Amino acid sequence: MERNGVKFIPKAETSQMLDKLNQILKDTLKSNFYLSFDVDVGALKEIIASRFRNVLGLDQSTIISAAKIINNIIKTAENKLVGLDVMEIETYLLNKVFPKSGREDQTIEVVDNFLRIFF
Repeated sequence: MERNGVKFIPKAETSQMLDKLNQILKDTLKSNFYLSFDVDVGALKEIIASRFRNVLGLDQSTIISAAKIINNIIKTAENKLVGLDVMEIETYLLNKVFPKSGREDQTIEVVDNFLRIFF
């Protein structure tokens, strides 16, 4: 996939990941963007209603920071957002409160905050 131009950003310190994202996108000019927000990127943080919970994901502030970087590139380099989807939501866990830990799923809030960046 990398030989075909796909870029990967491995999980690291937040600032390193966001810097890498910014570097990759800085050279993107006059492109059409289709974003797919797979909520499991934030699994077991504020997002509990994700299909895959086998690793600890990113917190909401990192997800929103990445969305802002993407949106800034879209708006400043003659790029266009042509589509967006939200995937991998485990609907049975939406807004669930876990009695033992007291943790509450915040998937809807995270997705709503993500979408507000673009619309």
